[in-house]
Amino acid sequence: MRSRRKAVGRTTTVILLAIAAALAASLAIVTLASSPTISATSTTSTHQTTAVSCVTASAAALNLSLSLTSSSIRTGQDIGFNASLFNTSCAENDVLATDDWGAPDLVIGPAGPTGSPIAYAVVQGFYTSANISSAPTIGYGVFGTTVMQGIKSYAFQPKSDVASVMGPCGPDACFTKSMSSSGGFNGYWSRQQIIAFTPGTYTVVVADEWGQVATSSFTVQG
Repeated sequence: MRSRRKAVGRTTTVILLAIAAALAASLAIVTLASSPTISATSTTSTHQTTAVSCVTASAAALNLSLSLTSSSIRTGQDIGFNASLFNTSCAENDVLATDDWGAPDLVIGPAGPTGSPIAYAVVQGFYTSANISSAPTIGYGVFGTTVMQGIKSYAFQPKSDVASVMGPCGPDACFTKSMSSSGGFNGYWSRQQIIAFTPGTYTVVVADEWGQVATSSFTVQG
């Protein structure tokens, strides 16, 4: 009897141990299943490089612009203006002086070239760059900015209206300055004399020595 009881006790113990092991395994499986899953993602950033286009350095890269201080004035008042040559290229722009003035009959007369890449005048009437050649010839005299004679070339800085002027000063630049002109008018040239503004429409015309012309009109009221 005692041997049987011992055998039964041992069998019971083995069964209980097996059940406990099974429960532990089940708990481990449940724990693993309910644990959060951590995933790693990698992000690859792509840098795109945009090519910047650069206008070819030449006389064609120069832009002549003109602005007036007002579109209308009274008799007795002056009209102010500002004209400039801007190098649109992102490179230094060396251009030779050519004396190919865009409106020679208007801005260049017996007084000769101004020695500056910009010359200007005022004419009576309304004109644009398309028909300015039909404006009356000034005759004698020219409004202009005389910098110096004997200029050979202009070295414009990139994206700028500043240029070094090369001329009779040797191998170095004579000077470096903004290629712009500004001033005011209280009359216009006609028949070799300046006539005061009277009520009407007038046009300021500027030209450079590479053939460009720009115009802007204004009215004079009594």
